[in-house]
Amino acid sequence: MAKFSLYQSGIHYADLIFGPLGVRHKQLDVFKDEWEEEADLSEEENQSYIDRFMVSPLALQARLAELEKAFNKGAEEVITSWGALYCRDEENEHLFVERKKKNPLDAVVVDGHIAAFIIPGRESVVVLAKEGYEDYTPLKIWRERSVSPAEFGVEKKGTFMIPMRDGVRLCADVWAPSGCEGSFPVILVRTPYGKAFYSHSHFKYVKRGYVVVIQDVRGREDSEGEWLPNAHEKEDGDDTINWLVKQPWCNGSVGMIGGSYGGFVQWAAAASGNPHLKALVSIVT
Repeated sequence: MAKFSLYQSGIHYADLIFGPLGVRHKQLDVFKDEWEEEADLSEEENQSYIDRFMVSPLALQARLAELEKAFNKGAEEVITSWGALYCRDEENEHLFVERKKKNPLDAVVVDGHIAAFIIPGRESVVVLAKEGYEDYTPLKIWRERSVSPAEFGVEKKGTFMIPMRDGVRLCADVWAPSGCEGSFPVILVRTPYGKAFYSHSHFKYVKRGYVVVIQDVRGREDSEGEWLPNAHEKEDGDDTINWLVKQPWCNGSVGMIGGSYGGFVQWAAAASGNPHLKALVSIVT
């Protein structure tokens, strides 16, 4: 039996227990900020891990024994029966990186045994670590840096139709630290891809003390207006930020994050000169 704790962006979200009869798991309920009871992992729950954390616990369960045996031989390169290629990292002797794969399942090997897995993604890193081996992974960096602790639950403030200067209303979901009064800095995500798709991946910011606002851009999903790419993003971004800073849960500082079109809209909003926009994290723009 092997137990791994699952972390995303330094936050402990689940425990996975791999046994001879299957996988059991225990998850953090981010809305209650409480741990659920340990239970057998279903196919539906396994898909949720794939969608949220880029890992299939059931697939890993089937392959764990072979991986343990392969890495125990001390080789510099490992090819598995399912065709995965692993190479020892040149700078970290404990790390075997999986090649030729998007979101690879890298392995951390200590004394001939798997101590952890690292799954790098575009905007986050998932770590599966056995107890006592966390410092062999990026978790060491999260613990050493002066990062706001993940001490909050997640609460949906509501869905709001935010008015633009021409009367068109844009739909936004607002997520905030639960049970907290007062104001927080806001992270704004503006997307044409559907705001519901991005909720879970941004809860990590809420847990560290930010309000997250995810908005459908003009003409997309639940927002009003006509979808004309690049046409209204400067004004709509400016109007959205001005609305945000008037809300009691906003402390007057707004940052933005997103990739592709979600990156472009940040530069468009910045072009408005809005003084409340303090930071951009524009990815693959």
